[in-house]
Amino acid sequence: MQVPRRVSRLLSLRSFGNLLLEPIMKQLLLTILLLPVVLLLPIKAGEPPVPPQVKVEWAKFQAALKADDLKALAAMAKFPVRCNEFGGNIKSAKVLADRYKTIFPKATKQCLGKSGLHAQRADKQVYYEVSCDVGELPIRFIFDFKDAKLLLTSIDNVNE
Repeated sequence: MQVPRRVSRLLSLRSFGNLLLEPIMKQLLLTILLLPVVLLLPIKAGEPPVPPQVKVEWAKFQAALKADDLKALAAMAKFPVRCNEFGGNIKSAKVLADRYKTIFPKATKQCLGKSGLHAQRADKQVYYEVSCDVGELPIRFIFDFKDAKLLLTSIDNVNE
C-alpha cells in the first residue's frame, strides 16, 4: 500500500521542521521546553502579603484620620514615633496633637484614605508602609503590627 503523497509529505522530517516554524507551533514548543525550567526556579521573595487583621487595623487608622480622632490615632502610635521631619521625633500624644495639622494636611489625609499598606521585609521582620507624595515632601508612614494592633512607628521624609 502506497501512502498518499500529502500524508507522506506531512510525515517527512522536512515538513515537520516547516510546521515548527509556524508561530503557534513555536509558542507551543517554547512553552513545553521552558515549563520545567520555570517550575524548578525558586519563587522570588517579593513583597509579603498584607494579612487580613492588618487590613482591618489599617481601616481603623484611616477612619480615625478621616474623623480627626486624635485620641484614637494616639492609641495607634508607638511613642516615640521616629520622625525626620515636622520638628523631630513625636514623643507623646500631646506632641502628636500639637503637630497633627502639619503632619496630616488635607492632601496627605486624602492620600492615606485612598492608599493601601504595603508589607516590607527587613532583617527577617515584616513592617508595613504607605507613601504619600503630596505637596513638597514625599512622606512614608511606617507601621508595626504587634499584639493584634497596628502601630505607627515612623514618619519619614524620603528626601532626607
